[in-house]
Amino acid sequence: VLDQTVPPAQILSLDMVNAWQGFNFAVAPNPSLLQHVMLSAVDASTNQIAGFCKVAMLPMPDDTDGCSTCSPMITNLVTNPNYRRRGIATNLLKSARRYVGCCWGSCVDMTLGLYVERDNDAAKALYARQGFVEGGNCSHKPTRLYMALEQ
Repeated sequence: VLDQTVPPAQILSLDMVNAWQGFNFAVAPNPSLLQHVMLSAVDASTNQIAGFCKVAMLPMPDDTDGCSTCSPMITNLVTNPNYRRRGIATNLLKSARRYVGCCWGSCVDMTLGLYVERDNDAAKALYARQGFVEGGNCSHKPTRLYMALEQ
């Protein structure tokens, strides 16, 4: 079961506090691009969160001024250890791809990307199985690699 609803009390307007303050991203987004979505996978029988995927608008790795070339990026993909090896992460990635295509596809570059630690072979293999390819380095953090969906 995928829950994509956000209670109105949790929606922040752009004139409120910077919703990204305190997050440890490879690159900091331009405050005018504070678009993000959290997709959750919930076990309907226990109400436990099985996993979640956060997608946000962030600068591309070769963007020098931090705002001219932004694209949807997966900023977090987490699976509850009790639910691993059940396809949760794969389905969350597919849902993120569908969401970006349906909701942001008409106004942004459709390159869905992500940053992954270079030594995280399991994550890189998961992303590669879903069509992500290595696309560059992260200039702000050399231990990270940028991957994007093949066009």
